[in-house]
Amino acid sequence: MRRIFTLLLLTLALNARATFFDTAWNRDSYRWGTNITFSGGTISAGSYLTGVRFINQVQQWGLRERIGRANLYLGNQTNAMCTPIITDWNGGGVLNDDLIAFVAADYTEATGLTGNGSTKYLRCSKATGLNLASFGGSANLHLAAYVRTGSNEASDVSGVSDAGGTYALGIANAGVTYVFMGAHTSNTVDSLGKGFYCSTRTAATAAATYKDGAQLVNDTVSDGGVLGNVAFVVHAINVNGSVVAMTSRAISYYGVGLSLTAAQQVPYRIAVRNVQVALGRNVE
Repeated sequence: MRRIFTLLLLTLALNARATFFDTAWNRDSYRWGTNITFSGGTISAGSYLTGVRFINQVQQWGLRERIGRANLYLGNQTNAMCTPIITDWNGGGVLNDDLIAFVAADYTEATGLTGNGSTKYLRCSKATGLNLASFGGSANLHLAAYVRTGSNEASDVSGVSDAGGTYALGIANAGVTYVFMGAHTSNTVDSLGKGFYCSTRTAATAAATYKDGAQLVNDTVSDGGVLGNVAFVVHAINVNGSVVAMTSRAISYYGVGLSLTAAQQVPYRIAVRNVQVALGRNVE
């Protein structure tokens, strides 16, 4: 009986320890919450703790330093939603995003941000723009997103493209998902794509796109692509300064940062999925 009681106490202690570390204070979430208030937004205590847990999890799993910018699409209005929780990668110190052509009704915390397929996109670091070449190299980059609604429309979820190459999330674009990580591309059939997607290039001959933690398609051709001076956008792609291929899908996470190994993208997907589950937005 005493042994059972001791084991029960140990189990409770371990669970309490895990809960504490999930909800413990961290610098990223503190800055994020302060930025939301400064930007005229509000967020519930529960959603704020979801952000705290996300940061603590990516820290515990050794991913925090790989994520340059991350937006959880949380908060009670677009003023809150446009404040990414990680802003290491920013344009000239401009931390927040802004929404082009979106209206307030296009966003709810329960569904994410929904486009119209023609005019609406998210701009990182507002008019200053986010130049990925300032932070990562062409062989040291990942792009990620959580896509809530399935579609085979010819649109892109995020990215940039110029003469040096295309670095983008082309998900179920006309029913095909791509490895857009440079001058060369590979693709595979992927109908009505939704869930967590991550594209990454780790070397000149190593790039892949993952869906819900599993490799969907890879590219081993020597690439030679170069990240150009084009501002990164979400819910669309910026091609030589012209934003095109806007998506009508609902998106509830975007991330951009340094390259991820096949092993690293698995816990990354779990951390992002945990946010979606907490908000009832999970579609996997």
